[in-house]
Amino acid sequence: MSSEKQYEKEEKDKNWMRREFGYASFQRVFQLPQGADPEQVQAKMENGVLNIRLGKKAGYEKLTRVIEVK
Repeated sequence: MSSEKQYEKEEKDKNWMRREFGYASFQRVFQLPQGADPEQVQAKMENGVLNIRLGKKAGYEKLTRVIEVK
Protein backbone atom coordinates (compact mmCIF):
# COMPACT_ATOMS: atom_id res chain seq x y z
CA MET A 1 0.00 0.00 0.00
CA SER A 2 1.41 3.39 -0.90
CA SER A 3 0.31 6.97 -1.29
CA GLU A 4 1.80 10.20 -2.61
CA LYS A 5 0.65 13.76 -2.05
CA GLN A 6 1.87 16.98 -3.66
CA TYR A 7 0.71 20.55 -3.23
CA GLU A 8 1.60 23.98 -4.52
CA LYS A 9 0.38 27.29 -3.11
CA GLU A 10 1.06 30.75 -4.51
CA GLU A 11 0.26 34.21 -3.11
CA LYS A 12 0.90 37.50 -4.91
CA ASP A 13 0.76 41.15 -3.95
CA LYS A 14 2.04 44.35 -5.56
CA ASN A 15 5.62 44.03 -4.31
CA TRP A 16 5.99 40.35 -3.44
CA MET A 17 5.17 36.79 -4.38
CA ARG A 18 5.32 33.68 -2.20
CA ARG A 19 5.30 30.07 -3.43
CA GLU A 20 5.12 26.93 -1.32
CA PHE A 21 5.69 23.42 -2.56
CA GLY A 22 5.18 20.21 -0.64
CA TYR A 23 5.59 16.51 -1.26
CA ALA A 24 4.94 13.51 0.98
CA SER A 25 4.93 9.78 0.35
CA PHE A 26 3.88 6.81 2.42
CA GLN A 27 4.39 3.09 1.96
CA ARG A 28 3.26 0.18 4.12
CA VAL A 29 4.62 -3.36 3.76
CA PHE A 30 3.10 -6.48 5.33
CA GLN A 31 4.88 -9.78 5.92
CA LEU A 32 2.77 -12.86 5.22
CA PRO A 33 2.52 -15.61 7.83
CA GLN A 34 4.30 -18.92 7.09
CA GLY A 35 1.14 -20.77 6.13
CA ALA A 36 -0.16 -18.11 3.72
CA ASP A 37 -0.26 -18.78 -0.03
CA PRO A 38 0.94 -15.63 -1.85
CA GLU A 39 -1.17 -16.58 -4.89
CA GLN A 40 -4.38 -16.38 -2.82
CA VAL A 41 -4.02 -12.88 -1.35
CA GLN A 42 -6.97 -10.50 -1.84
CA ALA A 43 -7.06 -6.87 -0.72
CA LYS A 44 -9.94 -4.38 -0.78
CA MET A 45 -10.10 -0.75 0.38
CA GLU A 46 -13.56 0.42 1.45
CA ASN A 47 -14.43 3.56 3.45
CA GLY A 48 -10.78 4.02 4.45
CA VAL A 49 -10.48 0.45 5.80
CA LEU A 50 -8.08 -2.02 4.18
CA ASN A 51 -9.33 -5.63 4.28
CA ILE A 52 -6.80 -8.35 3.45
CA ARG A 53 -7.79 -12.00 2.96
CA LEU A 54 -5.14 -14.74 2.88
CA GLY A 55 -5.49 -18.30 1.67
CA LYS A 56 -3.58 -21.17 3.29
CA LYS A 57 -0.94 -23.22 1.51
CA ALA A 58 -2.10 -26.69 0.49
CA GLY A 59 -1.27 -29.25 3.17
CA TYR A 60 -0.34 -26.64 5.77
CA GLU A 61 -1.42 -27.57 9.29
CA LYS A 62 -1.43 -24.94 11.95
CA LEU A 63 0.36 -25.98 15.11
CA THR A 64 -1.91 -25.54 18.08
CA ARG A 65 -1.46 -26.18 21.75
CA VAL A 66 -3.67 -25.88 24.77
CA ILE A 67 -2.47 -23.70 27.63
CA GLU A 68 -4.07 -24.51 30.95
CA VAL A 69 -5.01 -21.50 33.05
CA LYS A 70 -5.16 -22.13 36.80
